[in-house]
Amino acid sequence: MRSLLFSFFFILLSSSLMAQKDCNAYRNGKFKLVDAASKTTYLIERKGKLQTESIVGTSDKLDFIVNWIDDCTYSLTPTPKTQEILKSDLVVYTKIIGINSKELVLVTYMKDVPNSEIEMKVQIIE
Repeated sequence: MRSLLFSFFFILLSSSLMAQKDCNAYRNGKFKLVDAASKTTYLIERKGKLQTESIVGTSDKLDFIVNWIDDCTYSLTPTPKTQEILKSDLVVYTKIIGINSKELVLVTYMKDVPNSEIEMKVQIIE
């Protein structure tokens, strides 16, 4: 009986962890990010190879080209117009490290930029 219970628990835990690793459902969608430091709210829409970030309360929009590296990791390359706005062409890499019904936990970083890694939570809107 004990081994049956252990097997059931192991199967339940394994399927739960596998569900958390399925990032494909979040390749497209709408998300909300609140920057804790600046209190700025961003609305993010990812559709195909384009991600648009709007800053709530402004008319500012930033567009990025999305390149999926693996199931849960992607890069964001600013479009030429966004490069002009940001005064930068740095590519941001993002890895989805956690998923639940209401939010994604992400780690973002820029290659060759020391101490650029940031963990953040993004609310799932759609």
